[in-house]
Amino acid sequence: MRIPIRWKLILSIGLPLLIIYSTFIWIEYQSLINYANERLRNHLKLMTGYYATRLEKDFSTVAQVASSTASYLTDNMEITEDELYQIIKKNVQQNDLIYGSCIAFEPRAYSVNKNLFAPYAFENESKIKTMDLSVDAYDYRNWEWYAAPKKANTGVWTEPYFDEGAGNILMCTYSVPFYLDDKFWGVATIDIPLTPLQNLIDRDKELAGGGFVIISSEGKYITTPFKDEIMKSAKDKLAQSNKPDMLHILNKIMTGKEGYERVENFPVKDPSLIYYTPIQSTGWALSIAYPEKALMEPIYLRLKENVYLMLIALVLIIACLLIISFVMTRPISKLAEGVHELATGNLDTTIEGVRSNDELGQLSCGFNKMVKDLKCYVNQLTEQTAAREAVESELRVAREIQTSLLPRSFPPFPQFDSFDLFAMFEPAKQVAGDYYDFFLVDDERMAIVMADVSGKGVPAAMFMAITRTIIRNLALNKHTPSEVLNIANDTLTQDNEKLFVTMFFGYYNIKTGNIVYANAGHPPPLAVKPDGSSVEFGETTGTLLGIFPDMTWDQNTETLNQEETLFLFTDGISEAHDPDGEMVGIEGLQELLSQCHCKCPKEYCNNIVSKIIEYENDQQSDDITVMALRRN
Repeated sequence: MRIPIRWKLILSIGLPLLIIYSTFIWIEYQSLINYANERLRNHLKLMTGYYATRLEKDFSTVAQVASSTASYLTDNMEITEDELYQIIKKNVQQNDLIYGSCIAFEPRAYSVNKNLFAPYAFENESKIKTMDLSVDAYDYRNWEWYAAPKKANTGVWTEPYFDEGAGNILMCTYSVPFYLDDKFWGVATIDIPLTPLQNLIDRDKELAGGGFVIISSEGKYITTPFKDEIMKSAKDKLAQSNKPDMLHILNKIMTGKEGYERVENFPVKDPSLIYYTPIQSTGWALSIAYPEKALMEPIYLRLKENVYLMLIALVLIIACLLIISFVMTRPISKLAEGVHELATGNLDTTIEGVRSNDELGQLSCGFNKMVKDLKCYVNQLTEQTAAREAVESELRVAREIQTSLLPRSFPPFPQFDSFDLFAMFEPAKQVAGDYYDFFLVDDERMAIVMADVSGKGVPAAMFMAITRTIIRNLALNKHTPSEVLNIANDTLTQDNEKLFVTMFFGYYNIKTGNIVYANAGHPPPLAVKPDGSSVEFGETTGTLLGIFPDMTWDQNTETLNQEETLFLFTDGISEAHDPDGEMVGIEGLQELLSQCHCKCPKEYCNNIVSKIIEYENDQQSDDITVMALRRN
């Protein structure tokens, strides 16, 4: 994106100012957050302490009622049923927080005629009703409010529960044991309904949107903003949410510690700041949460005001900079217009109207001289380009002719299903000296050729075309491999002093898999086994073609076994090197073949060529030619 100098000048001044302003705003923002956090912490501490003290007083008063009843029963063993019912009725009437009261005896402790006896009084529709829990409700012996104080020998606050069959409400119970001659005789209880505690949240406007939570010693909700969570385990809920930090905070709350934390999803869904403290008389804990967004609203408002002031100041500064920059950058704009005209190809453009003696004036004069010199250079370059394009066009035609000499139709002989064949050719330049060939000599034999002419470019391509013609003619005249190379060498050495060719030439017997071959200094092919391993196939039987007259070549016979693949290649494969100069080599090629480990000759060729090009980092230094012959 093009940015004018005028705007660069504005940005170079405006951006530092913006950074400075932003830094000050950030510092103020952090200060406001710290100040607000400190104030909120103190406020929540005072509020939590107030409610904890208030609840401590209420719970202690209620607990004292149960304790007094237990003491009275211990000192007055001979007490009638009517007196028992009168006592529990008075207990319910003593405090608005008390919902019910019960005196539950051990089996046959009150009377030998009664196995269980538990007179219970509770408030229902503004009236006090009574019942015998053992008759009208349930067997109370296994309930926590009876079993826990019996086991602990002291007063116990129960976990929240639903008293189905008796009170039929959510409640917590404080139970105190009483004794006859130091022997457990029963318990006296006071029930506290959870609804009035929950209503405490609804009445206090300061807690709106936050959270007022009482948690039992075992981690159950006694009160919470979400009424459907009452009696449920806060610990289980947090464990399911996979938040170990929240579980750590909850453990601190449950163990009676006091503190201040930032939390999420406890007790409300939004991030909140909470203060928690224990309620000593019950073993419970009280936590009050304040939504973080409510804390941040005034801070964001103050921050918004500061941002508006900053933007106004920046606008005024930029306006001043625009005026100044317009005056200073007029000569630069003219110079830029001239450069733009030059970029569009107008070599007749000049810079006019800049008469200053400063750097801009010198730059304008230099630009006008440069355009004049450039115009001369472009004329010369146009002539040179036209000549080079003519040569490149001829090279493209030469490459098309060379490529047409190579077999390109695959599969080449669909009438035979006893073998598969595929070959590839990647020249390093537009034309090259590598070549491959294959053709049927008769109904049982196929000639295969892999050759590499020394050098590259047009001379190598021409020498390759001549060699191909000679080899084809000799093979089709049924000469043996050694005769083909002997006669071809005599022909190529005539009037040739510079070029030579390495070649693997052989006849493949389609039925038996035998290959009769002669090798003129070419890298031996590799026979790839079904398991991906490979070994050299045959050996070199003579020197190079086309350089030494009167030379002869021997021939050998090897067999390509079923499910084996004969892989032929030029030195563009084995001598390929990476940017550090390390060559692939025969062992490296064998490793690449084992990695390919495929049955299709086409896949072998494609995979090897792509890996070699990748190995050379797309800097191909030599012609690459490969052929794969698989015996099925």
